Amino acid sequence: TEYDRGGHPITEWLLRPDVQALHFAGLVLWPLGYPDRALARAEEAFVRARSLDPLNQTSALHAVAEVCAYRGELARAYEAAGDLVEVCTRYGISGVGGAGTGSAIAMLGWVVLLRGDFGQGLVELRRGIKVMESSGQELLMPAYLGRLATGCLASGDVQAASETVAQALRLASETGERAWDSWRSA
Repeated sequence: TEYDRGGHPITEWLLRPDVQALHFAGLVLWPLGYPDRALARAEEAFVRARSLDPLNQTSALHAVAEVCAYRGELARAYEAAGDLVEVCTRYGISGVGGAGTGSAIAMLGWVVLLRGDFGQGLVELRRGIKVMESSGQELLMPAYLGRLATGCLASGDVQAASETVAQALRLASETGERAWDSWRSA
């Protein structure tokens, strides 16, 4: 069924509960050991959000990129991350609930790292993190810093990796964001 927004202009830019539920289901089902269900929920969020406003599209694209990256489906993750950057950039979306141009660029950088292009991946991750910092976005920052540290380590820059982990831990301590603690220690 279609979600009734009541016709008010501000409600046109609110996240639909069904898209958000599918987004989070995709992200939660993966660590619970249901990779196929995770992908199905993320893709369903994308199908529902495709014809909606940009905020709902970014939410769904984030879920698809994240779940596909976890599954090792890097072509689809790269496509979704690229689309995420394009939508955020086109509509000037920055830092809304962790979704915005900075986190989109950082997501793309992470996927590029996973594809094995450490140089470009690190450039994009750093650029995304810088955009997030300049907009004051802290949500998801420890996760992206952890991903940056992993990329630095994989490229042989142990010093940068260590400094980035320290930054992520400081920020997590300040903000209380703990959602990615187990990932950071992996």
